[in-house]
Amino acid sequence: MIIIITIIIITIIIIIIIIIIIIIIIIIIIIIIIKGCRIVVVVVIVIFTALVVVVVVVVVVVVVVVVVVVVVVVIVFVVVVVVAVVVVVVIVVVVLVVVVVVVVVVVVVVVVVVVVLSAAATAAAPVNFRVSAGVYWNGKTENYEGQFRELNLSA
Repeated sequence: MIIIITIIIITIIIIIIIIIIIIIIIIIIIIIIIKGCRIVVVVVIVIFTALVVVVVVVVVVVVVVVVVVVVVVVIVFVVVVVVAVVVVVVIVVVVLVVVVVVVVVVVVVVVVVVVVLSAAATAAAPVNFRVSAGVYWNGKTENYEGQFRELNLSA
């Protein structure tokens, strides 16, 4: 937005300069015609025409340079934004993958520890107390093979 305002201001200033030069040329031509020096009129017209051409060329070059700079800045900005978005997405994906891997490892370790401790506790307990691997029902423990054992809680 600032660049567009700058271009508009530069263009207005250049147009004002061109109008002033044209007014000066017209005034000089009128003065010379009144005094009657026609050769001087031709020389002055050529000089001021050359000045107007130079001003117009400078204006065109400035506008072209400003437009090119604006385009380059916009392209660089877009590239930087795209690269930043890609970097953020990659960082988020990496963080999510690391979190998922850590969660999976923790779950696996917890499951393994629970299974190992449960198996060790079941193996170490007396036969009458090995009820952790079965379902308690109606005073008896039914294990997964369907066998029944009396639940003996006496020492």
